[in-house]
Amino acid sequence: MKNKRLRPIIYTLITIFIILVISMFIYQQLSLLHFINLTFIFSAVFILLSLFIFVTKKGFFDGITISFRKFYKHTTRLNELDNELDEMRLPSEQIPGMTFSTLFITGLLLLIIMFIAIIFY
Repeated sequence: MKNKRLRPIIYTLITIFIILVISMFIYQQLSLLHFINLTFIFSAVFILLSLFIFVTKKGFFDGITISFRKFYKHTTRLNELDNELDEMRLPSEQIPGMTFSTLFITGLLLLIIMFIAIIFY
């Protein structure tokens, strides 16, 4: 249990380190403005990725996939492909056991850190 609760904090610290390294390579300096900009980009990526995983795991794209498979069955004449289409997994089944909450909380923590940095800026 403790490991799952510490995981977003560890990911946040690793991401902050990566942000500082990227800032040094791209801008050749550590600036609060560059830190705020890069933190916003990383937090947006984490939040959007976690929301995409959430939507996919809940089965939103399963209906679309099933509809395309039915359409493909009716338009093709090959019966060999019918078995393959039935055996294909749905998108919600292809996402590994990763929970979206770790990425989402990491993105929120980075967003909070960014807002704190904006206050100091």
